Amino acid sequence: AQEPAVTGPTELPFPDTVDVRSGPDVAHELLSLLPLLGEWHGEGQAAGGSGDHRFGQWLRFAHDGRGFLAYESRTWRLTDEGERAGADVRESGFWRPRGEDDVELLVAGADGLVEM
Repeated sequence: AQEPAVTGPTELPFPDTVDVRSGPDVAHELLSLLPLLGEWHGEGQAAGGSGDHRFGQWLRFAHDGRGFLAYESRTWRLTDEGERAGADVRESGFWRPRGEDDVELLVAGADGLVEM
């Protein structure tokens, strides 16, 4: 059987950006959310039905010039010693400003949960 060709990332005609210095202008309605724009990572402690555990998390807030932020999050479990123990929660969605003081958050998780 022939193996598929390996290619690099696809270049999109209207890519998202996490940088206000490049790409499309930031929509006016996003100005209050501007501090979120970027990629973030860190560690934390979670409590839940499966017990307390340490985790690592990566977040990305990006825009394409329209009036919403695209949101991605990936978490992974950590051992008590801080070693990576496996992938955990993954979700994506949108932060959509609604008026001066409200933001609507739409999130879909890989486990099938969709929240608004």
